[in-house]
Formats: sequence, C-alpha cells, structure tokens
Amino acid sequence: MKRLSPLFPLLITGALAGPVHAETGYVTDSCTIPIRRGMSTQYKILNMAPSGTPLQILETNGTEGYTKVKTPEGTVGGY
Repeated sequence: MKRLSPLFPLLITGALAGPVHAETGYVTDSCTIPIRRGMSTQYKILNMAPSGTPLQILETNGTEGYTKVKTPEGTVGGY
C-alpha cells in the first residue's frame, strides 16, 4: 500500500518542522488530502484539502508517517 507516496514532497518540506516552529507546506499532487481529527485512519475526517492548499505544518511524526497541520480555515488535524 503506497499511502505516503503522494504526500512525500510535502513530508520532505516539513521534515524539519517541530512543535515550536511552524512552517507552511502545500498540497502539491493532483489529489485531495484527508485532514483527520488525529494521526491515524481511525479518526474522523474533518476536512479534505485539495491541491494547492497551504497547510501550516505544526508537527511531524516520521515513525507513524503522519503530520499535524492547520488549514487556512483554522482546522487542526493530522494526515
């Protein structure tokens, strides 16, 4: 299962982000990204971010493969 392949450019962009310092990354592939309440597929989808959406990267979890983001509308969640 290639769950991270469309997200790889965004994850590389946010690889150095930490919880104290936020930066902005963008959905760059031609797909939509589900923003979930938590960092797992077990959580409810709060929003779908289309290509070109600026996402403020708040935290990354390389072990689990999820990133905590904030959308322009203020939705905070993981993908």
